[in-house]
Amino acid sequence: MDPYEALGIDPSFDGDLRALRNRLVKQYSEAGATPDEERMKAINVAYEALRDGHVARVAGARVVFRGRPGDAFVLDGRRFVLARPPREPAAIAAPVLAAGLLVLVFGWVGAVVGGAAWLLWRQWSRRK
Repeated sequence: MDPYEALGIDPSFDGDLRALRNRLVKQYSEAGATPDEERMKAINVAYEALRDGHVARVAGARVVFRGRPGDAFVLDGRRFVLARPPREPAAIAAPVLAAGLLVLVFGWVGAVVGGAAWLLWRQWSRRK
């Protein structure tokens, strides 16, 4: 018997195969509404036959790319670049604390000039 026919689905089925099987088992088991031992055997054989192929097909729809931040890959003609990981809280707090220290020592004008100098230095150092 065709496994798709035994489960009552067509080959393009993309739902949860296990949930479908459980619903059919509940209906055709000994305690179900219409018990049928032959149908139960056919359902189990069909599920076993389709399970691995169905899981591979559904999992194949998801693409996993492992790489370092900044690595790029092309998928379906589109270019994707992996984002950098989020910064640690300490790395975020350091510039904030430095800006606060500049404000305390030099006032707002000193903080603005110091911040601008820091940004220019950072951009210049990245070019290397």
